Amino acid sequence: MFNKYILDSDTFQNLNKRREVVKKLSRKMIFEKNLTKFTKLFFFIVFTLLLIYFIHHFIVFDHIFHLHPENRH
Repeated sequence: MFNKYILDSDTFQNLNKRREVVKKLSRKMIFEKNLTKFTKLFFFIVFTLLLIYFIHHFIVFDHIFHLHPENRH
């Protein structure tokens, strides 16, 4: 009769391979999480700077874009 609780060398190799795969996957997930955080932060900063620029431009020049039909040559 076969005892399923007997550990052989294949079991240990599979266990080590499994641990390596789990480590790789966890590192990959952590990297992707950090990349997502960085991407969100980047877009937030870009959006905020554009918003500040347009608000400043509107306050200073009383319009958003440089559209001066009377000054065209």
